[in-house]
Amino acid sequence: MSSRDDDAWRQIVEHYGDAPEFPDEPADEPGPGADSEPGVPEAEPFADPADEVPELERFVPPDPPPLPRPRGARLFAWLGIFGSPVLLLVSLFLNLRLPSTISTLVVMWFLGGFLYLVYQMPKQRDDPWDDGARL
Repeated sequence: MSSRDDDAWRQIVEHYGDAPEFPDEPADEPGPGADSEPGVPEAEPFADPADEVPELERFVPPDPPPLPRPRGARLFAWLGIFGSPVLLLVSLFLNLRLPSTISTLVVMWFLGGFLYLVYQMPKQRDDPWDDGARL
């Protein structure tokens, strides 16, 4: 290292921990908040931006439509997707031994329901350039 670098490091080490000196700020004239400290701005009370907007201008979103209820084969498939794992877990926790035919049918119900729901999905989009984002 050069002597200039050594001098710079030596100055840093000598002045380590010293408080920085700031130039004095001009004194503010006493005003409404004269009892507060000089140079410190008076704190404004918290104001909710929603209070400033009149009640008539607030946006109220419409109620969402009700969820569609599956019927027929689709209901049976959804029950297979959610019901069969629950049935198997309950039998496991209660230490119930299901016959092999019943457990095989439950597993097939799950797989069949999954495959049916995947098969029933739309094959094409209405708009191929639509990325799914909605405002």
